[in-house]
Formats: sequence, structure tokens, C-alpha cells
Amino acid sequence: MLADAFNAMQSAIATRERQLAHNALHDPLTGLPNRALAIERLTKAIAARRNVVLLYLGIDNYRAINEGFGTEGLDQMMGELSRRLREVLSQGDTAARITASEFLLLLEDTELDGAMAMADRLHDLLSRPQLIQGDEVRRQICMGMAVYPPTASPPRN
Repeated sequence: MLADAFNAMQSAIATRERQLAHNALHDPLTGLPNRALAIERLTKAIAARRNVVLLYLGIDNYRAINEGFGTEGLDQMMGELSRRLREVLSQGDTAARITASEFLLLLEDTELDGAMAMADRLHDLLSRPQLIQGDEVRRQICMGMAVYPPTASPPRN
């Protein structure tokens, strides 16, 4: 009996420790990796000398959506946005929420043409309207891209 209680207590502690470790590296609202985990993965990719493409996504009308729909509406939008991000990522890629209105996608072993195609798909997917509290809302998305290691070829228009 005492051994069973001790084993149950050990199991509960281990579960809590795993949950704490997960919470430290993930956004509580979206479940996506947070800034710390994104930086950790980027650092490892660069140390391993892998090709890396970073896609920055910002929601320009974040404040207006928050003011118009409140926290509940904003949470609904962020949940849908994170679902859409997961929909287009390949195995091994990372989508992280780095601030309230900004995301970073880390695409490993991706060539520039593939990253450009991904950026086009993402812009199309994330710009599509979403119903929030019965109203159709369009996010205004801004995007940026960085490539490592830098290439000698000029950027594409």
C-alpha cells in the first residue's frame, strides 16, 4: 500500500515536471512553440550548418480586432491562425508565436524557391476571412523572409 502511494506520487510529480517543461517552451493560447524554443531550434540548425529560411508573419490589424471583438474574439482568431499555420508546415518545420501578434516560421533544409512558394501559400491561407463572433474578419498580414546561409543570388520580386 505504501509502495503504491509512493509510486503514484512519483508518477504525478513526473507528469507535472513534463507539463512545466512544455509550458516553458510553448505559447499557452495556441500551443505553438514560443520565442525561446524557436531560438533554440534556430541555434541548433545553424550549428548543424543546415540551410534555414525564416518567415516572419505579423498581424497588422491585431489591435483593431482586439478592440472590436475583445479577448474572446482575439483568442478565437489566434486559434484558427495557428491551425492554419500547422496545416501548411512540413515535418521538421517550426511555427512559433514570438509576440502577441507575431509569428516566426523556421523552415529547415529548404531552398529559396520552396520558401517563396510556402510564403505565397501562407499569405493566401492566412488572408482568407474568418468568422469571429458571427462577423467575417480579414487579417492584414505582413511577411518578411531571411535565408541562412546568405546566398549570392539577388532576391526575387
